[in-house]
Amino acid sequence: MKPISRIKPNPGSRDPMSWQHELQLALEDPVLSVFQTGQTPGPEARAAAYRVALCLGYCRLLRVDLPEQLDGMLPASEAMAAAEELIQNIQVWKAEARQLPARWDEADAGVEDQYCADLLAARTDAWAAYVAISEAHQDCVTQREPAAADFDRVLDRLLAALDEFDDVLREPEILALLSTLAGTPVLTRWRQMLDIPNSDYLPWWLDGTLEQESRRIAAESLAAVQQLQAYRPPARSAPQVIPSTVLRHSGAAIWEVQIVEALAADPVDPRPPILAILKWRSPDGVWIARLSCPRRVPVGGSLPLEFLSPDGQPAVNLSGQPVWLGGHQQTIDSQGVARFDLQSLRTAISKPSRPITLEVGAERAEWQAIQSG
Repeated sequence: MKPISRIKPNPGSRDPMSWQHELQLALEDPVLSVFQTGQTPGPEARAAAYRVALCLGYCRLLRVDLPEQLDGMLPASEAMAAAEELIQNIQVWKAEARQLPARWDEADAGVEDQYCADLLAARTDAWAAYVAISEAHQDCVTQREPAAADFDRVLDRLLAALDEFDDVLREPEILALLSTLAGTPVLTRWRQMLDIPNSDYLPWWLDGTLEQESRRIAAESLAAVQQLQAYRPPARSAPQVIPSTVLRHSGAAIWEVQIVEALAADPVDPRPPILAILKWRSPDGVWIARLSCPRRVPVGGSLPLEFLSPDGQPAVNLSGQPVWLGGHQQTIDSQGVARFDLQSLRTAISKPSRPITLEVGAERAEWQAIQSG
């Protein structure tokens, strides 16, 4: 690398992640010798150059006091190759970011935070590598090297890729999921290592944006809960007459379920997570159906209607049977469960006061509502 003297070392710096050692290993990669021959660098050489830029960039961000033999700038050819590699990495990271909502829904409990942390780690890697690449670009332009014009074009493409990555990460649904890291050690640890007191110099994912989004979601959730609690069905002049001797539940419990953009972590709620459990019994008394209505579900979430034997075992004998809840049709799966999309179910029921019918089988036999317990 070219020697550099314009960046002052920080005597009190620490290197908890051993980036100085990683930089030394990266510089010893024999693949880097291709940049001394003038040949066009292949994938391995671009990856090696990117590794040097990443390690050097982190040393700059964390103010690691590098020894003279390691402190320098990337030559223009290596820096441009690193930029090309970073652009390719960003395309992969963008695709992973767009998959975050689906992966979140399918993740095991406790894994969701790691998905978010991995994406922010990738964005921080891009920031660190860019620091080293832009440092080399400034030197190339200042020294009026022949590669300056080519370097300008590569850097423009890199900046456009970084902007696109940020745009994806800040899409409302993805930003809401990333905001679940607010208040966790992940963000706190990065701020402590960077030791930048003024948030104006921090990137958006560390400057309080995620905390602000978390507060916004919490406020909206609270307002929705308060609105539900204040809801009172309109008074009727006379009770509704059900033209049947079959007892039925009303749709009120289903309409009390809150639909939220994402199930972000909230303060401890002393109330039970399930608002209500509705139950039905088959006409022959052999089977029980149970619908659990939670307090909240994410957008696109569903309610499980479980079919059980009297001793609580899944009614696998009913698998494949059609079932209608409030007129909305689904099929009982191999585990004895039919899952109903909450929004579609509400559309079918149309209003909280309307009675819900449960019909099962090709003959659409209506089951009778029973008390939960």
